[in-house]
Amino acid sequence: MKKLFSVALAALLLAIAIVPASAMPPDPAYYSVIDGGLCWLPNGEALPTRVAAAKQALEWPAPLHLTAACLGQLPKGAPRPKEAITLTYVDTGYGCEVQVGRVAYTTVDYDAIVYPDGATEITCRVDLQ
Repeated sequence: MKKLFSVALAALLLAIAIVPASAMPPDPAYYSVIDGGLCWLPNGEALPTRVAAAKQALEWPAPLHLTAACLGQLPKGAPRPKEAITLTYVDTGYGCEVQVGRVAYTTVDYDAIVYPDGATEITCRVDLQ
């Protein structure tokens, strides 16, 4: 009986250890600025990378025009370029999603820069016309 209990407990612990890893959502195939939340910014290989505690700015410079900017530091271990790189949709093929409240806007009009020290930023422009 003890052996059966030990085997069952081992199986349960293994299942618990596996579930969180498989429950993690994949990285998005776009950059994003989430108002009041985190940002997915480019790393040194231009791949979207989760950046927590980033500085955000959302502005409406004109009626029906939204500009969302995010500046943050890449996490340890994320690829960094040897020199600053500037990225656009033409370079990466990734779009930029801006979430304001429950509404998400997608655009390909953005500029991003990744610096050798791991700083990374993006400015996304959304035309709602």
